[in-house]
Formats: sequence, C-alpha cells, structure tokens
Amino acid sequence: MLRAGLVVLFTTIAVAGSASAFAATYYVDRGSAACSDSGPGSAATPWCSTVNLPGIPSGSTVVLHAGSYEGFVLTDKQDVTIKAARRERPELRGEVRLEGLQSARITLRGLDVVADGDEIGQMYVRQAADVLLEGLHLDRALFRSRATSGLVIADSVVKNGPADSEA
Repeated sequence: MLRAGLVVLFTTIAVAGSASAFAATYYVDRGSAACSDSGPGSAATPWCSTVNLPGIPSGSTVVLHAGSYEGFVLTDKQDVTIKAARRERPELRGEVRLEGLQSARITLRGLDVVADGDEIGQMYVRQAADVLLEGLHLDRALFRSRATSGLVIADSVVKNGPADSEA
C-alpha cells in the first residue's frame, strides 16, 4: 500500500513539473558585449538576435532590449509573452507572424514593427486565438488578421501604412 502511494505521488510531481520544466525568461540584447545567439538567452548572456524565438518553449517570456531586430514567425506555442524591456522600445524589422496558435494566449507588448528598407513591415496574425497586442507601434507596416478569435489590440498605433483585416 505504501509503495503504490509513493508511485502515485512521484508520478504526480513528475507530470506537474514537466509542463513548465523548460519555460523560462529569455533575453535579447544586441547591445550587450556578452550577447550570443548560441548562448542560453539569460540576462547575463542574452541572445543577440531574434533567431531563437521560434524555438522557445511554451510558457516562456522573452524580454527584448532596445535595438533593431529581424522579425520572426511564432507557431505552435502557448502562454508566450514577448515584451520590451522596461523603458525601452525595441524595433522589429520586416515581418512578425503569429499563426497556428489556437488557444495560445500570446502577448506582444511595447514593440515597434517597422519597414525593412524598401520592404513594408507586416504584423500578421493568422489562425490564432487569445492574442494580446499591447502598446505596439507599426510604422510603414501592414497589419493583417485572418481566422483569428480573441484578438485584443490595446494602446497601439498604425502610422504611415494601411491596416487590413480579412475574415
């Protein structure tokens, strides 16, 4: 009887702990002398670019420091927050895509999405649910949303570019 109880307790702890075992807070800071895209993405050794964002585990938070970064594509994630560091305005050039994120609870906060040279910038949300876009600035950028539910856009600005929403 005691052995069965220990097995159930151990299994419960292992399963409960595994859901967030790899979720963490990651940092991107191209201005840091210690940054490395092959590093851990920690505060001490942040990533230099957004190249690792598609590989972050669900449940993670990414803090972007001031600087200009390439856009990214985020798919198949849940409970992810990508936000600006306090009192900083990071800039994402080109395209930011959130797609295939059903029941995802994705938050983007305090970021600028801008054109990349002559190419217009894009903020694209497709087949996603429960997405919060807060405090975004889109400059010479197109916003598109398709087959998305629970999309909330708060305190955000689109300037010098069209906004487009498809059913």
